[in-house]
Amino acid sequence: MSFLRWSAFVVLSLPMIYMFYKTIARPYIQIQSSAEWPAVTASITKFSAYKGEVNLEYAFVDGADTIRGNSLFFGARTKFDQDFVKELEELFSGASKVRVFVNPFDPQENVVVRELAGIKSVVIAALFITMVEFFMFMLLIGLDLKHDPKEIVDEIVVLN
Repeated sequence: MSFLRWSAFVVLSLPMIYMFYKTIARPYIQIQSSAEWPAVTASITKFSAYKGEVNLEYAFVDGADTIRGNSLFFGARTKFDQDFVKELEELFSGASKVRVFVNPFDPQENVVVRELAGIKSVVIAALFITMVEFFMFMLLIGLDLKHDPKEIVDEIVVLN
């Protein structure tokens, strides 16, 4: 297989690798590392829920700095089913404080629930990445299987 084809395959794979990291690997790494994060009490500054989207904003003090956050879960924001949204509305109605887990090395990285949001999104992303990579690899192999007949004839060695 030619160097140019492998190079094209690698270059075309980089966006898929990045997508895998952002949607699947990084959130799971965050979940694992957050098990050691300390919890702080944060003041709820805003809570709203509309058509399956939940917006929770909070603030807490870290030393002399006030840190603002809005991460309910790890991972991409996603729409939730209406029953879950109603439960959250009941939970946060009238609430003024919430427990937040804070990365001690980077307080800007904080989260209310140390879980992954939208597992369906993660599964779909993983399937998409796998399919694209599979088809790219098949295309790469398919390109390599198509030989010019002259190249094949040139490789034939006839011995007497």
